[in-house]
This record gives sequence, structure tokens and C-alpha cells, in this order.
Amino acid sequence: MVFASRHGELARTTGILEAIQTAEPVSPTAFSLSVLNAATGIFGIARADRSPATAVAAGTETLGYGLLEAFAQCDASPSPVLLVYANEPADPVYGDVDREQASEALAILLDAQAATGYLTCEVAPRAVGAGCELTQSAAVRRCLTARTDATWQGRGSSWRWSWRDHAA
Repeated sequence: MVFASRHGELARTTGILEAIQTAEPVSPTAFSLSVLNAATGIFGIARADRSPATAVAAGTETLGYGLLEAFAQCDASPSPVLLVYANEPADPVYGDVDREQASEALAILLDAQAATGYLTCEVAPRAVGAGCELTQSAAVRRCLTARTDATWQGRGSSWRWSWRDHAA
């Protein structure tokens, strides 16, 4: 499993910081669940699953790097890899966070044995162009559902996803 989230459990962390600021006790459970990889741990416990799990945070490019990590794990092992991407905008207390969008989530199962096609990704220096999606997840969803190329522009790079069917 790969869990990708730009901010992880930031809302929980914000609550902890507010408790500290008002001299209230901090919940040990809230503290232990405030780390980025908490979701992978909870998932493993719930499924009694000891297989590898990774947590990825890479700013606005988190989904792209999460997909790269999931691909690397899938390529290295015959087992399917579940990618779970989740993003919630940061609390306004953190100021204006670059390119924040609404809450979103996406899950993709990478399974080389059952694949009917494959997703390709090209990352290049940022290029000015039209037709870009607002978020990486919007571009990936568009590519996977419409089976068409989709592009997202980051601060310094351009990400382009394409779907290719396996030859019949």
C-alpha cells in the first residue's frame, strides 16, 4: 500500500497545537495518529496485513510521486499495490497555501497480472500551455476514465499522463 497526502493528518495536528496553546492536555491517541504514516498503520492493523506500506508527501506533486512509488513497488513484486491519495486543504491558520483545492480522494489498484493497459507519465520543465487540469488528481482521473491524455502544470514542472491499452 502507498498512502499519498499533501498534508496528512494536519487537522489532527492543528487540534494538538491548539490544545498546547490553551494549556489543555494533549490526547496520546491524537498525537500517535497525527503522523503522515498513521493511515498505513491503521490500514495494516484493520486488515491484519503486514505487507510493506509507504507514506508519501510531496507538496502539490504528491499524487504523481505516490504513483511513482506504487509503480516501483508493483514492479518489484508480483503483488498488487493499492495507492490511496487523500488531500484536505490546510486550515486557514497556516495562511495561504499554494494552489490548495477542495478535499479530494482517489484510490488506484496497480496489478500487473490483471492490467488491461497501462498509465504512462512524462515530467518535463514547466511549459506554458492550455488544457491543463487544476489538480494532479483531476488530470489522473480524466486520463483513467476518458482514456485520453491529461496534463497538470506544477510550479516548476509539467506532468502529462497517457493511457495505453495492451495490444490485443
